[in-house]
Amino acid sequence: MKNRAMVLLLLAGLFFSRVAFAEIILLKSGKTVEGRVTERTNKYIRIDFHGVQLTFFLDEVERINGARVNVISKERQDHNSVASLEFLMAGVPKPIGEKRDYDAIFSMLKASGVDAVCMTFLYKESPPRSLGYEPDFLPPCDPNKQPWKALKKYKIKLLVPGEIAYPVSEPLPALENDPLKQLIACLGREGIIGVYSYDEPTFRDLLEPCRRLYERVKTVDPGIPVMIIHGPLFAGAIGEGNNPPSITQAQIDGHLAKFKEYSKYADIVGFDFYPIPKNIANLTSPFADRNVVDYRQAIRDYLSWLRKEVPFKKYILALQGFSYTDIFEGNVVEEARMAGARYPTREELQEMFLLSKEEGASYVIFWGQTCLDVSGLTFWDELLNAIKEERNGGVFP
Repeated sequence: MKNRAMVLLLLAGLFFSRVAFAEIILLKSGKTVEGRVTERTNKYIRIDFHGVQLTFFLDEVERINGARVNVISKERQDHNSVASLEFLMAGVPKPIGEKRDYDAIFSMLKASGVDAVCMTFLYKESPPRSLGYEPDFLPPCDPNKQPWKALKKYKIKLLVPGEIAYPVSEPLPALENDPLKQLIACLGREGIIGVYSYDEPTFRDLLEPCRRLYERVKTVDPGIPVMIIHGPLFAGAIGEGNNPPSITQAQIDGHLAKFKEYSKYADIVGFDFYPIPKNIANLTSPFADRNVVDYRQAIRDYLSWLRKEVPFKKYILALQGFSYTDIFEGNVVEEARMAGARYPTREELQEMFLLSKEEGASYVIFWGQTCLDVSGLTFWDELLNAIKEERNGGVFP
């Protein structure tokens, strides 16, 4: 979820030139219309064409920015969709986390409809810096003390970070001293939602450690799921300066083959992508013909690929809990601001939830909110309110 490839892309200068993204809509009639998409549903898109709102049904549209448009039938939506999402949080904003008031933290998350946490305290991505409180959620643990007492009180489940519990550079601990066994003894089996394997492992060539971790978890408790979250595909190559060449189809095919291979060692699989704004994110997808895609197409395409190539699993998306100005320091922050860095809006979050459900995701985890400072707490409240609204069937209580 730290998205190391994203860091390299950003630092390579992909967002140094600001682009006003207008979509190019190719209709099946052969006509082309250029404008900014203001709304997209499973039935139509609406664009701003020089101040005039135009609506096109998807069965009229051939391509958007060169990428084919897939019309989702009602039958397919009903087959793929899930009734509700489970929400996970990879930590909380720095001004909240640094107090280490876990009773207050888990009370807040529970009231907002959050089901589970993976408690990271990383407050800068580049260079990486953390408050260092991650050991608070590792053995040894006492169920009568914080934070374990608060987790149980508010029935917040723990996603165990495999990166810390089973360091990739160290041999596995003896089974009798296994950290997962100790956490189960502390929280109970019902208090563990799963084990998060190594972060974006395909970008780090960690197939063998992923296999080793998976087999150890299943030895401890076969019923505990292992989760792998892959990094996404980027439309530009990494480390090529301000004018990176486009990713090749051979590179895409190679990445997708690795994603599929690694997913053998997980019960829950998915991707992370942080798509706001589109010009900084620079995402492409398995079905986008190497074109840059927005969050709508990214969600549809990645989950569609997972259902086809990695069936019989549960699916997760890691989504954006930050602005790109939050995760860096120095001159890069101003460059991100000039490129249009911003937070996802409430409407964008709601649409991401809807699309995730329609395309078959069971879980959404938010990453990056640990990098928020005091100025980002308004967005944090918006994020929690969006989750609360989703958990209440689209009605804000």
